Amino acid sequence: MSVTASETVKAIGTKTAYANSAVASAAYTLTAAAPTCLIYPYSGHYPQIVLASTSPSPTFLYCVDTINTCTPSSSYTVPVQISATGYIRSLTQVSGWTNSSVASCAYTITAPITQATGKTMMSGKMRAQ
Repeated sequence: MSVTASETVKAIGTKTAYANSAVASAAYTLTAAAPTCLIYPYSGHYPQIVLASTSPSPTFLYCVDTINTCTPSSSYTVPVQISATGYIRSLTQVSGWTNSSVASCAYTITAPITQATGKTMMSGKMRAQ
């Protein structure tokens, strides 16, 4: 039996020569899961990372580490500044929905590049996990 919508399921047990069992029931409430968070470099301001979602009024939790095992717990409000090679992990929360699965992205910070103008820029790469 599959439950595909919020509903109450009622059942009884039967067997020949025995009385039917009492009615047992269970209520099932299905909720939508928030879409997995999108992670991408902040345009023109690398090494900053932006989190986004296609869901309505999302909030995000994230964490940054070097071995991709942290649990997202920091509240996201502005682009995340990264300063060393590592990973960012994030999840999306939407009121009334279950949390999304955790998204993970690796990023690599390479040595600073000095332009002819004397300005120092960071370069790097990102890849989804």
